[in-house]
Amino acid sequence: MGWNDIASAEKAETKKAKWAELKEGTLYQMRALDEAPYSRYTHWIPQANGGKGATIDCIGRDCPVCADIHAKKASGAQQRYNSRKQHAMNVINRATGEVEILDKGKRCYEALSGIRDMVGDLRGFDIKIKTSGSDTEVAYTPIPMPAKPLTDAEKVIEKYDFSVIYPKLTKEQVLELMSGKGFQDILNGDSSASADEQPELDDADFTK
Repeated sequence: MGWNDIASAEKAETKKAKWAELKEGTLYQMRALDEAPYSRYTHWIPQANGGKGATIDCIGRDCPVCADIHAKKASGAQQRYNSRKQHAMNVINRATGEVEILDKGKRCYEALSGIRDMVGDLRGFDIKIKTSGSDTEVAYTPIPMPAKPLTDAEKVIEKYDFSVIYPKLTKEQVLELMSGKGFQDILNGDSSASADEQPELDDADFTK
């Protein structure tokens, strides 16, 4: 292996993520590539990215967002941050043939879980997802297609490494986001750490 091979591998590992877009009134046909979703607790920071906002994974102990939520609860002040449980899976977008990240909240994944309970492993068939409503009223209707195994090529397709896509931030980095900075500022120019749009809200209080 030469130095060029090492550089190429590092570049591939930090490629810009592609996110599944489920638009109202349309059908998104996909094939799950993961047996189970990657689940974590998240915060929406509205002032990050210069006011565009950003979603981050809660860092747990010493999380400054949780501390702010606690302080607001104690004083009765209006909350600034939204918190919820978020889930992600690698999927193939059948319209493009590309791997994307289906990063959604409880509503979408509860619907997918219901399909899994009825017909089994989601990797065994395509699913069409119909999206209706918008903002906080969005709803998802998954429609399973006839069973069809993954091809040999699909079984070895390159998936996103969620430990790279959702890096563990430090307390200092979270504070920087809370001050208005963006992922490009705190992650050495890599902006693929998270979708920077506010998702539909399934609020969850996990900060106790």
